[in-house]
Amino acid sequence: MISAITTLLPTFILSGFVFPIRNMPIPIQLITYIIPTRYFLVILRNIVLKGSGLISFWRELLALVLMTFITLGLSVLRMKKSLY
Repeated sequence: MISAITTLLPTFILSGFVFPIRNMPIPIQLITYIIPTRYFLVILRNIVLKGSGLISFWRELLALVLMTFITLGLSVLRMKKSLY
């Protein structure tokens, strides 16, 4: 329950699903750039509501791919340290 409150709730609120990101204070808007759910929601809205193709959300997709490789790289480094 504690992990849901400390991780899921802020991600849900800061993703732009509940409150529009443009209505948040500027410092909070800057924090939302590190939340992957923000980019996923932009992609989802473009596909479902607008019926857009890959051209309209390639920046968000690139951000998610970069976050994936950064997280994967950090995980591999951490696993190497724990194995030796």
